[in-house]
Amino acid sequence: MPVATSKTKINIPAGVHESVLVSCVDIGTQFSEKFQSSAHKVILSFEISGLANSDGAPILVSKFYTLSISPKSSLRRDLEGLLGRSLTEKKLELKTLLGTPVLIQLTKSESNGKERTNITNVMQIPGKKKLPHVSDLISFDITDHVIPESIPEWIREYILKSEEYGQGGFEGDYPENDEAPGEESGLQPF
Repeated sequence: MPVATSKTKINIPAGVHESVLVSCVDIGTQFSEKFQSSAHKVILSFEISGLANSDGAPILVSKFYTLSISPKSSLRRDLEGLLGRSLTEKKLELKTLLGTPVLIQLTKSESNGKERTNITNVMQIPGKKKLPHVSDLISFDITDHVIPESIPEWIREYILKSEEYGQGGFEGDYPENDEAPGEESGLQPF
């Protein structure tokens, strides 16, 4: 199955697109320079049905969320849209939603001279329609401590910057020479 390997810029039209939730990756606690604070983050990725890049690989769009389902959180708003109902759960396993078909609304914005495509709304598909997907379903929890190879490099970079990664205990892909931070590679834990 194809796996996205880069952040190739493709002109995705604004509007509403049929999509499938294919990836839920916990990237751990991230520090924000802008807000001078840390928050636990997750990235949800959606495969847009019927769109592919020039190599035939599926088009994925992703959105960062603070890992919270408090009443005012954007994650809660989008999950309620995805489910088509109000959340009554106090805890929700995001990985159970993988493979769910949805409608996503994309808008365009400009920031620092670059055009961005933003997921501004996630909605349930009427009539319980099923959508096929090409991408593997990916779930990662920062407490798993083994980063799956199927996670795209650009998302992996966020995991490597997390406070949890800096505390050690991870196995697998390390930035240089397959050595863990603090080993002879000269890398130090954050």
